[in-house]
Amino acid sequence: MLLGQVLVKVIALPLQILLSNLLGARIYGLYSLAVNVIQWLQHFSLLGMQNGVLRFIPIHLTEGDRKQLKGTTSGALLLSGGASLVLASVLWQAAPLLARVYFHAPEMAPVLKGLSVALPVTVLFWMSLAILRAFQAIPPMTWAMVVRSASQILILTAAAGLGFHVWGAIAAFGLSAAVGSALAFASILRILPDFYRNFSWRLRKLLRFSLPLCFAGVSYILMARLDLLLIGHFLAPESAGFYRAAVTLASLIPFPLTLLNTTFAPMISQLYHGGERKELAKLYQTVSRWAFLLGLPGCLALAGASKAVLTLFGSEFSQASTALMILAFGQLAAVTFGSVGFLLQMTGNQDWVLLNAGIASGVNLGLNLLFIPRWGISGAALATGLSYALNQGMNMFQVWRRLRLHPWGPGYGIVAVAGAAAAGVGLLLWAIHAPSLTVLIAMATLYGLMLLKMGLHDDDRIVLEAFRSRTERLLGKSGKP
Repeated sequence: MLLGQVLVKVIALPLQILLSNLLGARIYGLYSLAVNVIQWLQHFSLLGMQNGVLRFIPIHLTEGDRKQLKGTTSGALLLSGGASLVLASVLWQAAPLLARVYFHAPEMAPVLKGLSVALPVTVLFWMSLAILRAFQAIPPMTWAMVVRSASQILILTAAAGLGFHVWGAIAAFGLSAAVGSALAFASILRILPDFYRNFSWRLRKLLRFSLPLCFAGVSYILMARLDLLLIGHFLAPESAGFYRAAVTLASLIPFPLTLLNTTFAPMISQLYHGGERKELAKLYQTVSRWAFLLGLPGCLALAGASKAVLTLFGSEFSQASTALMILAFGQLAAVTFGSVGFLLQMTGNQDWVLLNAGIASGVNLGLNLLFIPRWGISGAALATGLSYALNQGMNMFQVWRRLRLHPWGPGYGIVAVAGAAAAGVGLLLWAIHAPSLTVLIAMATLYGLMLLKMGLHDDDRIVLEAFRSRTERLLGKSGKP
């Protein structure tokens, strides 16, 4: 799964760069807004059952209840598929009204209709991945993710070569999901070849668990998707395209923390329930330091060369440079607190995670409504950055209040000093109008040399050893037939 996350993230950036250059700022903005709508509908189509299968399939496997195992698998696929068909039909009918009244762009209606056709297969893809994860079938899940992302670029490139730009983008979105779904579904059939026969459904129990999580997850999708949706209402489609590019780049900053969470979340639970509080504190501080160490240079690079980096998406996209800088520092502020959300969840304090996310999403809504009409996409970036930092800050407060843990352990100051020195050099070079490449090389060199000179902490072996063992296991699995 770790390798899959890395490869999907690596592919995501060139995909967005290719889309923006093929479509241009306005059409790219319309396409991004339509995909945003699909992602909202995807969340509700899944009905929270991606969490339900993660809970019940392992239970059925432990109990050896094959009928319930098949019932949960088939029920999740059928219910989410049915919900996606209903919502796709609603979107198809409502597309002209939504495009004209909310987005003020009637030409967006065909894009919404085209992507609505892709909604059911996209939902099937994500539900199939959740089922594979519940069965601990990580290699086929990883391959499905990677093949879906790679095939989207290949289909888009081929369609563009034939002269289909926006329709090529729509086809690439849907067909790549179909390819990924086929791979994931084939893996499910290998694991459970007769899941559609002789099963026992307890759908009420599955829905009773899943639906509350679906509605609880609205706060998270508000945090992640609301800003672009409101930009589509208040501003021109071009602005949505500019902002989508900035978000794509800024999302690179917390990605190291995401990878670290994937590796260390199970260890958090084990240490906490084993009563090893000192080891838990050491692990939390080490992971937080590495997340900051890896996220800081990305933030400095994006802030120091924001205009140059954004021109990869097209010359017009440099208008989002201020938004990118704000998002970058907002993401870095959130990363500073480390794995606080996972720490609360793995120690039985998940209610606080939900409450904090709800408060932060409410603040996000209010600030976006206030800032976007005044300051455009920079206002959206400020609202979103503050909301992310607020959410992580509230989680951090609960971690300290309930567990008496904090992320700033030995070695954290070394990273902060090296980052501050690199930022200072960058500002000086920026002030004398040095080329962006020169600024980046100077900051990266100084940052790396200072870290090497001051040395890393002994506890950093925890991270290095964990990634070494994960890599060895992954290579061992990949070598099997």
